[in-house]
Amino acid sequence: MRYRCLSPHESLRPFVACYLMVEDLEGIFERRMVRTCPEPLGVLVINSGAPSIHESGRPIPSVGVFGVQTTVRRWVVGGETFFVAAMLTLPGVMSLFPHLGGATADALVDLSDLWGDKQASTLRERIPDVWDPPTVKTVMDSWMVGKLFSAPGARSDASLQTYKALMCTQRVDLTCKELGIAPRTLQRWFNRHIGVGPKRVLGLHRLQNSIRESRRNRPGSLRAPDGYSDQAHLIRNWRRHLGITPGQYQKTGASELANVFSAAADKRRGAPVFYL
Repeated sequence: MRYRCLSPHESLRPFVACYLMVEDLEGIFERRMVRTCPEPLGVLVINSGAPSIHESGRPIPSVGVFGVQTTVRRWVVGGETFFVAAMLTLPGVMSLFPHLGGATADALVDLSDLWGDKQASTLRERIPDVWDPPTVKTVMDSWMVGKLFSAPGARSDASLQTYKALMCTQRVDLTCKELGIAPRTLQRWFNRHIGVGPKRVLGLHRLQNSIRESRRNRPGSLRAPDGYSDQAHLIRNWRRHLGITPGQYQKTGASELANVFSAAADKRRGAPVFYL
């Protein structure tokens, strides 16, 4: 099995966290159940191998879009896995798929349904069917630049400004004050573009940070990271999104696939926690 985490071009970093390449042509993980983590990101996946199957029974399309994930997703891995995934930051999701938050949040959408067969098939055909990270990075960078920077500049600027304000203040009221808008306006804006509200976005960022911390600490030693008022707040957030407590996760440990991903992602700043 091979796994690579590639950095996007510098101009794309506000919109793309990283590109993932995953190849398992030997079928090491075939038919295994894997879990992906709730995350404040979107995922654009281009699948060249046998598709994994969602727990609902639906296979991943050849080019698909996953919106912001607020719950654990479960998949059965197909044989001869080979896919490329662009991990989109929230400004990236807002800029590429504006006004589609309700359709993409906690959902798997075929890109053909959003943009038509021609655009989806064109992207799929540009991705090589062999392990070639430099070419994949070049193709994805070129495609992303064409899509993101051909969009109206005001849309990308507004997405970045709103998201940066929320990440800087870590509070909805202070974000609204900085932007000069009402809380209800901010809530509607997030719901329209990504399908979840700003408080949930902050909670997902805290969850990602706390999962990283749980993997670094021995069982029972995890303290509430920044953003949590206390240990009880941390545990409630875990139960809400993961269905387990930090202690339970530390006892069972991360999956083999999560460890493979972490080893690759640790070399790339901004890479998310993806597999549990």
